[in-house]
Amino acid sequence: MTNKTLWCRRAIIITCLFIAFLSVGGMATAVDAATASGPLEPDTAPPSNNSTLKEGSSNATSGSPAVSASNGIQVTYQVNRTPTDPQTVQVAYTAEIPENVVELETYLSSLEAPYSVVSTDGMSYDPTAGVVTAQSTRGTKTTVRMIYEVESNTTYLSSSELETVETAEWALIGRPQLSVSHGWSYYDPMPSFTTHYETEGDGYAANGFAFLGPAETYTRSANGQTITLVVPQAADSRTEPVAALDGLIEASDRLAVADRDSTVTGFVAPDPIRRGGVAGGSAFWVHEDSDLDIGSPWYHEYTHTRQAWVDGDSQLIIGDDVEWLTEGSADYYGGYLAWQIGGADTEAFRQYITTDQFETAVLQDLDDESFEQKNYFKGRRVLAALDIRLRQHTDGEVTLIDVLYQLNTLSKDEIRYNDFREEIVKETNESTGNWLDTYVQTTAAPTDPSLSSIEATHNAGASTPSLTISVEPNTLTATQTETVTVTATTTAGDPVDSADVRLVGVDIDELHQTNEDGIVAFNLTPSTTGTINVSVTKPGYSNATSSITVTQPPGDEPTDPTERALAITNKSDPADLSQNDVTIVITQFERGSQPNGIRLTQNDITTIITLFERY
Repeated sequence: MTNKTLWCRRAIIITCLFIAFLSVGGMATAVDAATASGPLEPDTAPPSNNSTLKEGSSNATSGSPAVSASNGIQVTYQVNRTPTDPQTVQVAYTAEIPENVVELETYLSSLEAPYSVVSTDGMSYDPTAGVVTAQSTRGTKTTVRMIYEVESNTTYLSSSELETVETAEWALIGRPQLSVSHGWSYYDPMPSFTTHYETEGDGYAANGFAFLGPAETYTRSANGQTITLVVPQAADSRTEPVAALDGLIEASDRLAVADRDSTVTGFVAPDPIRRGGVAGGSAFWVHEDSDLDIGSPWYHEYTHTRQAWVDGDSQLIIGDDVEWLTEGSADYYGGYLAWQIGGADTEAFRQYITTDQFETAVLQDLDDESFEQKNYFKGRRVLAALDIRLRQHTDGEVTLIDVLYQLNTLSKDEIRYNDFREEIVKETNESTGNWLDTYVQTTAAPTDPSLSSIEATHNAGASTPSLTISVEPNTLTATQTETVTVTATTTAGDPVDSADVRLVGVDIDELHQTNEDGIVAFNLTPSTTGTINVSVTKPGYSNATSSITVTQPPGDEPTDPTERALAITNKSDPADLSQNDVTIVITQFERGSQPNGIRLTQNDITTIITLFERY
């Protein structure tokens, strides 16, 4: 049985106020030194211009979206294999701190492998807490550095299988050595946080993974995405790099689920790394013995790069009542894509999706561990049956890919099971929602589909050209008129004329066709906030969808604290506030989100917690 794991854990630095709420509100949450801190206080009082010192945080492996400041915190990790010491790698860490950030805390304690600090420049190290701190004067750009060494050999979960390793000739490292959490104090605007990875000497690094040693790289671009494969000289890859790129580029096109990163990097991991693979953000590795057959790690791990809730540059997280979807969908498409792209035998695909392993397990459980084995096996079985049901109910017009697209583009911060269920019901009926409940929430398993039903509903081998669209701008302000331009092209970049483009949402419902350049313009004046869904269709092409976010006009925010709290949480009565509402709003505050167009403040968080506890 192949072991797979997913790099999707997010490290969040939580304010002191929230930590107090954890104990008062009774949340069963453990916060350790790597992921929590009290407020970061300034050395002196804030200036008299009423600016307020605030806190931010990030999991540095994937960075975070730029929220306001174009000149943000930039962290670089340069990794040195230190050949004379094959048990450790050395990481030269550099942080460029912008003018409005006055303190940066780097939590080495979040590393999963043992480490030691060799030197610091402009930073102070607290070995007890495992925190390295840099102070900076407001109005001054500061560059600080440190060097730390970290053990290179780590194992998968509690097994003896190697997840990262260093040999006499090369090393492959990742999250255990490079996943460092950060916290900072800043004055508006909120800074962006970006990371960069590089190697000293031979090697290649990307998005929290690094191969150190001689390797060849292979690159292909299509569908608005560039895929790079890193193949070490030490690897005896079962799949030729060209074949792997062919499969991944085709998968990039077929997985029309949004969240297509502009770049993706795949590493081939030689022995003695364990079988299977790991994905995180826009990078992954697969073992050298991986093929493109049914259950391919290549397709499984690539699918993870298309899950918005796994990306560090997305605000989405996955709820504990639907976390099984992470591995379940990756495992399903690990078989489906091999069947559709590689022409694998349909009977082999049927056997793969009708596995009886863990068939009596309950997918929806009380933990948030996505890597449980039941999520792979029963997860793919339930999703395979659901995909067939969706196709049957819609005459093939809607598939599981369409549902995943809707989840990836949700205008909220957390995907819950009800979000998933609602999308299913919307495309089918309530009966299908009840069907899904049975197989997700009980020990029951779906009936095995017949070979003929699989072939009929999936139409294996059929190839329909795909549309891609761009929407500019994709954010509007309520009550203001602006021209939105939609461009439709093929995946090869050729314009598609006479395509129907429909905008629906808020108070907008307009339909126009693209011109010979594949372009159509809309003059829009949305009256309120919300989401405008954009769909493009043309006979003979796969549909494409996108969305436009409508935000509140500046200055229209409520000023009364209770009114602000209710507007932020979409509640009409303080008594309706839940523990989940508080958690979501704190996460939104840390990420600089503006729910319903309202810029969150620390006072809003205090009010919401107070109202929740009072009512």
